[in-house]
Amino acid sequence: MNAVYALGFNTFVAILFASTFLAIATFYPAYRRVMWFFAAYAVGALTPASELLVRFSDYPKIFIFTSFLTFLLSFCLTGVALAAFYQKPIPWAALALNLLAGLVLRAAIWDGPRNTQPYEFLYQLPFAIATATCATIVLGRLPRSREDTALGALFVIVSVQFLIKPFAAVALHSGNTAQAYAAVSPADVIANSAFRNVRNASPPSFSDRWRAWAAPFGSRQTIDSNAAS
Repeated sequence: MNAVYALGFNTFVAILFASTFLAIATFYPAYRRVMWFFAAYAVGALTPASELLVRFSDYPKIFIFTSFLTFLLSFCLTGVALAAFYQKPIPWAALALNLLAGLVLRAAIWDGPRNTQPYEFLYQLPFAIATATCATIVLGRLPRSREDTALGALFVIVSVQFLIKPFAAVALHSGNTAQAYAAVSPADVIANSAFRNVRNASPPSFSDRWRAWAAPFGSRQTIDSNAAS
């Protein structure tokens, strides 16, 4: 259930950010261009909501698709928002091409085997490209403030983590189905793996525990209180 709470919380936070940017754009005409950030967060809020519906809906395939679509589209809209905010040319062609190519890739691997490097890499690649595009927009601004540099670096980190996620997904076994992935959080996967290791480990015998307890007192007795030879 931890994954359900996390997805619900992510949806709430995304709606909160979207509402904030909508209010700024509405009440401060000079910052009307931040309406694109509202669009990015509003679309992004549909991603965790879709993940929830993957688990609870009778039609999970619809929401498997909308989860991918809204996640990728939100990053593309973030690129539009950043370019509009910095008053730079919006790279419509690059963002649209990445969105289209991402959807084609998703369709190509739709019935592919999960928890394999090719599947996971192709799934994450469009997100890595979209966030790298955002980084390029921010870091390409001159003169660039320290805040701009930090934001650009953050997008670089996010882009790189999308390229690392395939290895983590395979190593941690993210689930054989989308429903399984939506039902279990990464923290649950790690905790369950640790629990299995502890459960499968051979517990120490009583005599081992006795010797461990008695050792600090200089004792070498056995459990029948006879001195060990």
